[in-house]
Amino acid sequence: MASTKLHSAITALLLLASYLGQVRGNFSDSAARTLMQEFRAIPHKIETVLQRDESQASTTIWRGQFFRYTDFLYLGRGIHYPIALEGA
Repeated sequence: MASTKLHSAITALLLLASYLGQVRGNFSDSAARTLMQEFRAIPHKIETVLQRDESQASTTIWRGQFFRYTDFLYLGRGIHYPIALEGA
């Protein structure tokens, strides 16, 4: 699982990028507001996906299939690269 430090850094960078975009005039106030609303909705969206997966029992199948493995390959590109590093 990805670390709290990683998610804190991503949050800080998102806020900084939004602020700098507004200061430079490249990012409107309404776009920044929409971005923040969507960002605040992420935990609820994750919870929804996890609940759906639990109800379909797909995670149970994966757990039963992979729990004995000791080696995994984590791939990530772009924004997912740091998360892949954390998993590795």
